[in-house]
This record gives sequence, structure tokens and C-alpha cells, in this order.
Amino acid sequence: MQSQVRSQYRGLLRAINTVFGKDMVAKVGAQQTARAEMDKNRGLVDPAQIGKLIDEMEDVRSFILTQVVQAEVNEDSTHVVLKPKQRHSTDAKTPSEAGNSNFNG
Repeated sequence: MQSQVRSQYRGLLRAINTVFGKDMVAKVGAQQTARAEMDKNRGLVDPAQIGKLIDEMEDVRSFILTQVVQAEVNEDSTHVVLKPKQRHSTDAKTPSEAGNSNFNG
């Protein structure tokens, strides 16, 4: 089960790096939050609780990849330009990529 936890944690860190890219404040904050959660749950031994946390990490990874959009100010500082990010996971699509035209978030 330890290998599953490590794998899921690495996947979460990759998602954070992919989405937040050059936004160091957001990236470092998300990395610190992920690390704090890992440290908080380090002593867990119950397989059911560990499995639940693995599932929750996957949910967070998926949310970051599909629901978070970074923006950059253009060179003349007059417009914000949304920058779509390359996704590393084939199942991690934005709502528009998934064909959801009713997305309100």
C-alpha cells in the first residue's frame, strides 16, 4: 500500500507542477499543502483509511487538472490571457474538452 501512496503523491505533485507552472506562489503553496497532508496522515495503519486517502488524492489531482485555469497578463498589461495547460493524463480533460457545454464553473 505504501507504493500506492507514493505513486498517488507523485501524481499529485506532477499535476501541481503542470497546472501552476511558473506561478511560484500558487505552486509552492499547493506543494506545501500536499506535503502537510502527507505528514498529518503519516502514522495511519488502517488499510481502509489509507485507501480512502489514496482516493481523495486522486480526486484532488483530477480537480487540479480539470478545474484550475491559470491566467497571465499580456505584455501591455491590458488583458488577462487564459493559458491552457498540457495535461499529462489522458483522462484529465477540461469540461470543454469533455464536451460539457453546460459548465458553469
